[in-house]
Amino acid sequence: MKRSPVAQRLLAIFVAGWLLFDHPLLQLWLASPWLLFLVWGGLIALVAWMMETGPARERSAASRSADLPGDPD
Repeated sequence: MKRSPVAQRLLAIFVAGWLLFDHPLLQLWLASPWLLFLVWGGLIALVAWMMETGPARERSAASRSADLPGDPD
């Protein structure tokens, strides 16, 4: 089954988050709570960025630029 690049990246972020918050590393993060929230916020920001810059958005931007007047095409 072929997945889109965005789906593959989101799956990779999920696995990275799972490993980062697994038991051995979670003990490290709990030693400094601000670092725990920094990593958690970073994962959320990465997922949000990934969802905003997906291929559907790129296609819609390309179609909008093709509809501009004065375009040589």
